[in-house]
Amino acid sequence: MAMVRSWLLLAALIQIIFASKAIVELDDDNYHNFVIGNKLALVYLFDWECRNCQEFNPLYNELAKELSSTDSQVKLGKLDATKYRHLAEKHNVGRLPALLYFRKRVPLLYTGNLAVDSISIWLDENRKSFVRRLDEDNFEHLTQASTGATTGDWLIQFASPGCEACKLVRANWEAVASHLRRKMNIATVDLSVNQGLARRFKIHQTPTVILFRHGSRYTYKTHNNDYTFYPIVAFATEDYRKVKAVTVEGKKGFFSELWGSLSFNFNIFTVLYICFALIAIVIVVACVCACKLAAEDNIDEANDEESEDESDTEDKKEK
Repeated sequence: MAMVRSWLLLAALIQIIFASKAIVELDDDNYHNFVIGNKLALVYLFDWECRNCQEFNPLYNELAKELSSTDSQVKLGKLDATKYRHLAEKHNVGRLPALLYFRKRVPLLYTGNLAVDSISIWLDENRKSFVRRLDEDNFEHLTQASTGATTGDWLIQFASPGCEACKLVRANWEAVASHLRRKMNIATVDLSVNQGLARRFKIHQTPTVILFRHGSRYTYKTHNNDYTFYPIVAFATEDYRKVKAVTVEGKKGFFSELWGSLSFNFNIFTVLYICFALIAIVIVVACVCACKLAAEDNIDEANDEESEDESDTEDKKEK
C-alpha cells in the first residue's frame, strides 16, 4: 500500500514539474513574441510579495496541468509585474494577481474568481471577442439608436488609434463585453475614420463611452479617467440613471452635415471669419468684373465715336 502511494505521489510530482515547464517565464525579450506568436495566450501577472499571488501560484500550475492534458491550444506564460512594470501597465490590470487572455493579440482581462474550473470555462467561452465594430455606414442600421433601439441596448466606446487611454483600457473593455454580452450589445467606433458620428453626438475627446437605450443616450462621466471594468459595468447596468438622458439625434441631411462639419472642426469665430472672408472675396471679384465691364464699355463708346467721325468725314467728301 505504501508503495502504491509513493508511486502516485511521484506521478503527481512529475505532472506538476511538466506543467510548470509548460508555463513560459516572460520578460522584455520574449513577451511580445509570446503574445503575438500564439493564437491563444494566457499571461499571469504576479508580484512575489503579493499574498494572493502566492496562494494562486499552485492553482496556475494546476491549470497548466489540466490544459496540457486536454491538448488545449492556449499557451501559458507568467510575468513579474513588479520587475516588468512597464509591460503590466500597458493594460491597466489594477490589482494582482491578474490574468490577461490574448486572442489573436486582442487582450481580455479576467474578472472572475480564481478557481481552476472557472478559469478553464472562461477560456473556452472567450476564444473570440464579443466587441462589435461600428462605422457611419452600419451604425443606424444595427443600433436603431434614434428610433427606439429595437435591437437592444448598445454600450459603445468611441475611440481613436492614437489615443493612449484607449489602448490602456482595451483589456477592460473586452472584459465588459464578455460580462454583459447576454444583456446588451458592446461595440467600438473608430472616430479617426468616422468623424460624422463624432459630430452627430458632439464627441470631442476619446475615449468616450455612451449607453444608447430606448431612443436616449447616456454619457459616462469620470473625473479620474477611470475606464476600468467595475465602474463601466456599474454605469451600464445601474448608474446610467444618475446621468441626464439626451434624445438621440437622427442622421442629418447633406447641408446640415456640412454646417455641422464646419462648426465641429472650428469654433464659431473661425466660422464667421471664414464667412466674412468669402464675402470679401466675392465683393472684390464683383468689383474687378464691374471695372472690367466699365472699361470695355468706354472702349466701345470711343470706337463708336471714331466710327461716327469717319462717317461724317466721308459724307462731306461726297458732297
